[in-house]
Amino acid sequence: MNRPLSHFARALEARVNYAYATCTTDRGSAAWHTYLITAREHAMALGRMRALDPADLCECPPLLSDVPMLRTAFDQAVAGVRQPCPDVAPAAANDPTPHALESSR
Repeated sequence: MNRPLSHFARALEARVNYAYATCTTDRGSAAWHTYLITAREHAMALGRMRALDPADLCECPPLLSDVPMLRTAFDQAVAGVRQPCPDVAPAAANDPTPHALESSR
């Protein structure tokens, strides 16, 4: 059984995958893309996990904050979870059909 990664472990995974991409592969290669995608997924997962805790201020961790791609992925994930749901207007308010009571006035 796999335990979920801690916040630190998730940030470290993102940073290590980013380092693998930039230090051990050729830019644009399949491995480079794979490492960057994995790094971004870890940063986004961390952002979503932290955003679910209302007491968490969700500041970008230092392991991610100096890499624009990772910081953006983290911030977008937090915003995606914390954005307020749009108000849904009642269906009757959007119905353009005149009703019997309104037409008799």
